[in-house]
Amino acid sequence: MERNGTSHRCCAVDVGAGSPEASAVPLTSANQLCMNPESPWSVPTDDQLTTTPSAVHLWYVRLDVGPRGIDDYWRELSSDERQRGERFHFDRHRDRFVVCRAQLRRVLARYLMMAASEVRFEYEPLGKPKLCAERLACGLHFNLSRSAEIALIAVTSERQVGVDVEQIRVVTDAERIAQRFFSPAEHDALSRLPKGERNRAFLKLWTCKEAYLKATGSGLTFPLDQVTISLAGDAQPRIESSADGAHENPWQFASFTPADGFVGAVATPGKPPTITYWYCQH
Repeated sequence: MERNGTSHRCCAVDVGAGSPEASAVPLTSANQLCMNPESPWSVPTDDQLTTTPSAVHLWYVRLDVGPRGIDDYWRELSSDERQRGERFHFDRHRDRFVVCRAQLRRVLARYLMMAASEVRFEYEPLGKPKLCAERLACGLHFNLSRSAEIALIAVTSERQVGVDVEQIRVVTDAERIAQRFFSPAEHDALSRLPKGERNRAFLKLWTCKEAYLKATGSGLTFPLDQVTISLAGDAQPRIESSADGAHENPWQFASFTPADGFVGAVATPGKPPTITYWYCQH
């Protein structure tokens, strides 16, 4: 592995628990994503999967594959992942979890140049997954988020990264949630927006905060109201203040639309990364 900004290729928590309560609205299916000429997502070749500390690869994963192909995904999971999958009551939720975990394995396996079933994970005290110690030595970092029928995977090297995706829907109690979980400055900024813009701004802010907390590994144990993120104008979000001192160090955010009806965000420390958007094929 080469460091200091040069490229390398390694050799051999799900979102929802903390998501705001909301009522879903009908959405355009994500199945036609790659048919859209304006979509940023493309299918990479293996020689394009070289990571550097100055780059973040974002992967789009479609989770609805139908019953005929689900067995192949089950076979690639570890025993503990299978146990987690079996706990789901509804088939659709179980199948989406299975596809999500298997596709995470397939994506990471391409960087590690190994079989998807051989990828091994460890978990931080608060549940954030990471590669096992022998694989983490290659410097590869990742994060995962899923919402409804899509998932996003962020991959980079030598730096923390967090990603979040939310289905756009009417958040019926956004005002109460903002008062409880957002900083006074964030709540005030949302309140001053026209009513027609508040719902999307709320979800944009939520994804940014979750991406930041997932990157740090602190999850919701770090109070959401202790970090203030600015969404001013068309500029990318930035940290204005934070109880953990993050505002004194550079953190980079990118808020984007992964597909119609969804909003996503990625967060990483350091200098602004180059972001590449990859589509994960089944």
